[in-house]
Amino acid sequence: MSMKNCFVIMIALVAVSMGQAKAQIVDPFAFIDAFNPDTVLSSYIDTPTPDEDESIVPMQFKASNNAGYSVYRKGRGGIIIVDQGARTRAFQPFGSNVERGRIYANMVKAYADSLGPKVKVYNMLIPEQVAYYCPPEAQQWTSSPQAAIRKIYANLPKNVTSIDVDSSLRNHVEEDIYLRTDHHWAPLGAFYAARKFAQVAGVPFRNLDSYDCHVVHNFVGTMYQFSGATAVKNAPEDFYYWTPKGVSHTATFTRYSLGKGREVTGEMEPIQQNFFLKYPDGSAGAYCTFMGGDDRTVVVKTNVNNGRRLCIMKDSFGNALPGYLFYSFEEIHVVDYRYFYHNILDYLRKNGITDLLIAGCSSFAFSPSTINKYENLLHTHK
Repeated sequence: MSMKNCFVIMIALVAVSMGQAKAQIVDPFAFIDAFNPDTVLSSYIDTPTPDEDESIVPMQFKASNNAGYSVYRKGRGGIIIVDQGARTRAFQPFGSNVERGRIYANMVKAYADSLGPKVKVYNMLIPEQVAYYCPPEAQQWTSSPQAAIRKIYANLPKNVTSIDVDSSLRNHVEEDIYLRTDHHWAPLGAFYAARKFAQVAGVPFRNLDSYDCHVVHNFVGTMYQFSGATAVKNAPEDFYYWTPKGVSHTATFTRYSLGKGREVTGEMEPIQQNFFLKYPDGSAGAYCTFMGGDDRTVVVKTNVNNGRRLCIMKDSFGNALPGYLFYSFEEIHVVDYRYFYHNILDYLRKNGITDLLIAGCSSFAFSPSTINKYENLLHTHK
């Protein structure tokens, strides 16, 4: 399949009102408690079972000028639904907090200070799709991810390099850079972000014509599960992803044993397997194409041989990044901060890491659990 055929042009939302005042969000973190992307489990993502009776609809707007969509909130966390038939889109609102943003910036600084000048530290905060696809009717329910990210970047020290992906994503909003029915970005959005990172890091990068394109048809992701909205269920999309050609690579997986509450109780023996998994049409787990999920550390070795070794510390948004960097680094380590339980400094030094990328969706920077877990990895003795 050609690269051109892999691009699905999105239908732009039509603005139906202008100059609407933004209401103050009383508790910008209430939605994080109710809907936390960090808690999405790959083990049940294939069988979403929303309960329509428990869904909530606080209010609903109807467009009055034949714009062709309606906007309302539904389900856990007040998911915003832009109902426009086959192109229905669902996403969570965003909330920020200046003090928590400052604490997050200090945490990233602690990593850079601890690693010293031999390791280049980068920070990539990824705006969620509410930043680009929120219609005027729903803007009172959310704040701006971009504004919050800019404040965090302004507080980062000189020994941390910010990766500002907003402009890269904004230039492609008419393409499928976010999934309409899932809380993640689409693999195409991750491609543009990876390209931006490679430019800043000064490493080689390949365009999509160096990749094979694949598609999972009839994908309906986590937003159906979290919203319980029939409109989302009835608007499946195509999940496109790309795998690199002509670069030799092996992937070694170390999976973690999980106990009650998905707490890590140990780790299994490392095994080699494919970095990319194939999901059938109609599977709600298609985003797990990348590494199969989060509860594992993955090491990818390539034949690049340029002396650059990257570690990506991430939430699930980061899973879609490594596959575009096989041409860029001789080694890529993918570490999920929620499951890794060793001393991260020991791990990075032992593996000769030259570049550390801390990447995640914008909401994760304002979650106390994120900051605490990252800080604990600097001091743990396991």
